[in-house]
Amino acid sequence: STFIACPAVKFRHLKIQRWLIKPLMVAASSTKPNPTVHNDHLKVRRIAVDILNDIEKDNRTLDNILDDTLERKQLSDRRDRALLHALVFGILRWRGRLDYIINSFSRTRLNKIDPPVLNILRLGLFQMVYLNRIPVSAAVNTAVDLAKASSPPWVIRYVNAVLRSAARDQKNVRFPD
Repeated sequence: STFIACPAVKFRHLKIQRWLIKPLMVAASSTKPNPTVHNDHLKVRRIAVDILNDIEKDNRTLDNILDDTLERKQLSDRRDRALLHALVFGILRWRGRLDYIINSFSRTRLNKIDPPVLNILRLGLFQMVYLNRIPVSAAVNTAVDLAKASSPPWVIRYVNAVLRSAARDQKNVRFPD
């Protein structure tokens, strides 16, 4: 256990403030972030981006790409596999809408954005718009971390800027009829 100092109630009639030493039970794991949790979630998202990139460049079906990827990567946790499927199928389902939102916040036209970077943007935006259990800040930070692994600094700043702008104003985007 760790001890911290905390102020006691002021005694008005004594005009003093006393300090008491109270024990504070702190678990070791709660004080430090667990890097494996972040890396596991980043791994699932990296696999999702890889699958999306494979769909863009290969002539194979999504089922074949998913089966091959799951065999190679060996995602043993059921929740990780479910998240992977939700990300890939959701991004493919809402791709047109996600691209429209990205186009609303980017000065660069979609056909000029490198496909792996565009897939990272789609992934971050999909998490912000359609997955309510993932905080917006976590979606942006994860997308930036994915961009850091394979892109120069200006691309990382671009991903961050587009997603933060979308986080602020994506509800105000007017879609065509």
